[in-house]
Amino acid sequence: MVRFMNELLKLVISRQATELLLATAHPPRLTCDGSSRSVAPQPLTNAHMNDIIDALLGEAAGDIEFDVLRPGLGAFRASLMRADESSRLVLHPLQAPPTLAELGLPHVVGDLVLRERGLVLLVRRLGHDLGAELGALIRHRITHTPDHVLLVAASSPFTFSGHPGGVTRCDPQRDWLWRDTLAETQPLPVKVLVLSDARHDQEVVAALDFAERGLSLVMVDADDVTTGIERLLRLFPVEQRQSLLGRLGDRLSAAVAFRAVPCEYPSREPGHWGMMAFGSDPQEGLPCNSVASGSLWVTAAELMLCDEAVMELLRQDRLNLLWSAMQESPLMQTLEQSLFNLWARYAIDAENAQRSANRRDEVHRLIRNASIRVHIR
Repeated sequence: MVRFMNELLKLVISRQATELLLATAHPPRLTCDGSSRSVAPQPLTNAHMNDIIDALLGEAAGDIEFDVLRPGLGAFRASLMRADESSRLVLHPLQAPPTLAELGLPHVVGDLVLRERGLVLLVRRLGHDLGAELGALIRHRITHTPDHVLLVAASSPFTFSGHPGGVTRCDPQRDWLWRDTLAETQPLPVKVLVLSDARHDQEVVAALDFAERGLSLVMVDADDVTTGIERLLRLFPVEQRQSLLGRLGDRLSAAVAFRAVPCEYPSREPGHWGMMAFGSDPQEGLPCNSVASGSLWVTAAELMLCDEAVMELLRQDRLNLLWSAMQESPLMQTLEQSLFNLWARYAIDAENAQRSANRRDEVHRLIRNASIRVHIR
């Protein structure tokens, strides 16, 4: 049965399938390009399924998720649903996450993810998948430290094996006890908590508590850093707002907001991953990322570091001044400044730079002033 399973996994790789489905009373099925088809003439019996599961996992009962590693074949994420008379096993191929360099993420982001403790807020615009960015951050941490990471996410397309550090995955919809894992010391104490989608106040409280002794990476859906912080605050009753702002002022290390922007310069060679402009060499080209629709995009980013001035604004509930603090600091940048940097490096045109901004007039001002300086020279 091990040989049969390996042959199926070889088919997954050779046909670039996104899913392998094995179920009692059904033949094995592969999903390729959105369509599912059988890859064997005979249905699997319950005895077949038990042999396959035993070969992969050994004795297991009920529902469980686990990683399958096969030398020469790769890594797969498996979801098992098992009952007395039937079983269902779904496997998805995993890939190694990109590096920070491949994504063009600035060095300061890598420095943030190596901190011993604190809270780092990651903000994504609704509909923008930050799976690659999140995978790169985790890879950076476990490559440079032997620390253990708890990833609370419904799914992840990456495998994190082969590094000094390790990763434990928890599905927030299935594993309601993931917060208990933070307190465990065996076999490995958790040093980094990655919460891929903060939706409940108790999740945020757990992340803030953990930030006192470890590093918490928390992701929310919002348009920018300021609205990302507001999104966290709205998860709590109004009467708790001031106390929560005080805790954020003490625990928040940084906030990064990402924005995918269409790339309008097809003469540039597409890269495997998108790139982000932040303090890059103006002479360096920025490869664009090819997405499913066939379009190209690059990633802009807003960055806020929590210095004393920013922490005081948080404690005083003066969130409306955070944008100005980022604009005036040489170590931070607003989304508009990032979009301007992309325009200056010929990664995007002026129209897309302004369309992707929250403050279009600001991008227009930056581009106009740059054009005037060039004209005067």
